[in-house]
Amino acid sequence: MKPHLRYLAACLLALPIGTQADPMQVDRFFAVRSLEAPDQPEIIVRISETARANAFAKAMHVRQPVRLTSRIVQRPSAWSPAWPFYTERHRLLPIDTLVARCSTHAPGELARRVAMGARIHGNAWCPAVKVVREIKP
Repeated sequence: MKPHLRYLAACLLALPIGTQADPMQVDRFFAVRSLEAPDQPEIIVRISETARANAFAKAMHVRQPVRLTSRIVQRPSAWSPAWPFYTERHRLLPIDTLVARCSTHAPGELARRVAMGARIHGNAWCPAVKVVREIKP
């Protein structure tokens, strides 16, 4: 390695960690309840992005129903043990928004289909939900 590159690498490694642009993101967990089946257990969603977590917190405080768009992962998770699937890539939309090619089945029906090995089109799920609470780990 050339001496000037070695010097540059040493300088970069010597920078304090606090000079990074973005602070470390911490996962936040929210309980959502399906509007189609309010008697079924809550679904716990894990949010890793600050802006999306703030949107969930706002929806929780406003107490208005929203449309949750997400991708289904057809296996259980540690944070939502009541269901044989978990969701990722979450986004909240106004309740009256229709999303093309997106399953809106109630969680119980979706769980039954997943348990039977059915393929969910594009693994997309867009139920109408209410954000109930934030869960502190």
